[in-house]
Amino acid sequence: MNLTFSTPVCEAINYYVYILIDPRDEKIFYIGKGVNNRIFNHVNDSLTNTLTSDKLNLIREIINENKNVIHLILRHGLTEKEALIVESSCIDLLGLNQLKNKVKGHNSGQFGIMTCQELINLYDAENINIDKEDNCLLINVNKQFHLVKKLLLEGKEEEAENILYEITRSSWLLAKKREKVDYVIATFNGLSREVYKVEKWLPVNKRWEFVGNKAPEEIRSKYIHKKTECIIVKGARNPVKYSF
Repeated sequence: MNLTFSTPVCEAINYYVYILIDPRDEKIFYIGKGVNNRIFNHVNDSLTNTLTSDKLNLIREIINENKNVIHLILRHGLTEKEALIVESSCIDLLGLNQLKNKVKGHNSGQFGIMTCQELINLYDAENINIDKEDNCLLINVNKQFHLVKKLLLEGKEEEAENILYEITRSSWLLAKKREKVDYVIATFNGLSREVYKVEKWLPVNKRWEFVGNKAPEEIRSKYIHKKTECIIVKGARNPVKYSF
């Protein structure tokens, strides 16, 4: 079934947020923002090119069973900015682990799903003030912190702590200066999340990872849940920053 919106329909609905549903189990597998006939492009792409992805492969499975992907418009009549907000909120709600979307929604890291404690930490936090004698290295773990957030939202705090340690300790392009580092501070979205005492550095494929443990409480209390934008600028390409 080859659906399409006419020009009057396209003009009337403006930007919209849509969902794609697998008719075999009625589960949502994709959420997107669109305008005009964007909603139908996924099925068309699965039929007209040889690209592969989790999304396209699933659509091909559905078609091969002589069934049709269910297309639903969740909200229409939106501005592009409004559509981005609705799209990212829906992706946050369902989670990437249940969808075939490759990435989270627009500004999800800054304004996406958070615990109440995260919001308090984010907006009530003081600027971090690092003592030079502590020899700290700040590492921005933005790209993988969604794994930690997911576990925290599920109440799996111990697992979240383990994951945060693993994504913080490995593996980074670091200069010889790393040998002077006593503490590593994990940061996400402009806020310090944890502090680790470095025991040793190990080489990993021309990069470096550390082995260590949570820093002593007197160190953690100085640096945890503090704003780090005064040291690490948002959007900076280099995810590491020395404090000394």
